[in-house]
Amino acid sequence: MNIADLQVRVRSNKTLIRATLFAIAFLVMYFRFYLEPVFFNSQMKMQIFKMVPLLDPIGIDLSANLRFITSWMEGTGSQWSINNIYPPLCSIIFLPLTWFNHKTAYLLLSILNLFSLIFLVVILPCLITKNKETLFFGILVFLVTLMSYPYLFEVERGQFNLIASGLAFFSVYLFHTSHKLKILSYVLFSLAIQMKLFPAIFIFGFIKEPRNLRSNFFRAFSLGILNILLLFSLGIDKFIHFFKMILFYSEAKYYISENNASILSWFSIFSRVMMERYAKGQSEIFKLMMDVSPIIKVFMYLILLAGLVLGLWRIWRKNLTGNITPFLMMLSTLAILIPSISHDYKICFLSAPLVCLLGDKFRNDGPWVLWNELILFLISLMYCSTFWHFYEHKQGSIFFRINMPALYLIFCLSTVLFLINNNHQRRN
Repeated sequence: MNIADLQVRVRSNKTLIRATLFAIAFLVMYFRFYLEPVFFNSQMKMQIFKMVPLLDPIGIDLSANLRFITSWMEGTGSQWSINNIYPPLCSIIFLPLTWFNHKTAYLLLSILNLFSLIFLVVILPCLITKNKETLFFGILVFLVTLMSYPYLFEVERGQFNLIASGLAFFSVYLFHTSHKLKILSYVLFSLAIQMKLFPAIFIFGFIKEPRNLRSNFFRAFSLGILNILLLFSLGIDKFIHFFKMILFYSEAKYYISENNASILSWFSIFSRVMMERYAKGQSEIFKLMMDVSPIIKVFMYLILLAGLVLGLWRIWRKNLTGNITPFLMMLSTLAILIPSISHDYKICFLSAPLVCLLGDKFRNDGPWVLWNELILFLISLMYCSTFWHFYEHKQGSIFFRINMPALYLIFCLSTVLFLINNNHQRRN
């Protein structure tokens, strides 16, 4: 069989091939990060590890958020500002949950998270790709994500990243598919930002008629001003407290964690590990790596910037519009890698752009057909590597214990996938 015949077979059996490759990626990472430490360890006995760093009570982030809201309603502003890193309008959005006790509020939020995951992974990708095979990939990814460490971490903490990202993705979809619902898309996008700040990166998804730079800039500027003003929704004093808390938690001692997938946290841990190994007299190379780590960190940020600029340049050059699936994955990974605090529970919303990629037809001919499937397999491999994290068991080097390298590779691979494909983007 020559290459041309292989390309024809790949094009005609894309769904089966992608499903098989995703299953292989899942099984490989299942063995490496679950079976190996639990069963095939050096002690030759079954080890039971905790996958999520548990806190008491369950849903402690929800409990803190409700405490902030209650203190605001009671007029005790000093209690509202203590450790509150949520945007002020978030207190209004989640106000109805204060009508219930903690157990009921936690149950309601968990149900909302579950339905958000279903919407993000099963329903929305079908709407975006307009491909009936996408439903199969959505159900497949949903079932494995449901048991993953990021999703369990999200539910245990009582977080709502799935809800915020669901609003952000849906707002971008509405913007590109219905002119009548354009205002609604702006409202949903602003709600997402006022729940969590990271959806702001999806402002690059609101590009329509790329050659009309004035219109796109005005739209981005208007949405930016609107959301800045919404940060003052509870008054200037609440905004100042919120801004101070953001700066406060940007200090290294607060964001350094192996449960943090941000670039800043990873390099802080990397420098500490290199310093410890050098102090033990292992090798001079560790001191050199510690010294050059700030340069490497800046270089990695520049690669992210270059990837985003290349993506925007391609959209402008090809005059592309609509829900561009590789670009959505690029923006999603940036939303996790750039903030100083990006706990691993945010990773679960990557399942949405992953399903969009698996369901996209990528109508490229020639040798790129094989490259498409290889890149999708590698992205699936990196995504599945985030499913298990035994914080009591240090699994190898920090390249495997922490999810940042996997997410960084997903961004790079998605950028390449975007650049090598010519005709898969849908235009309105």
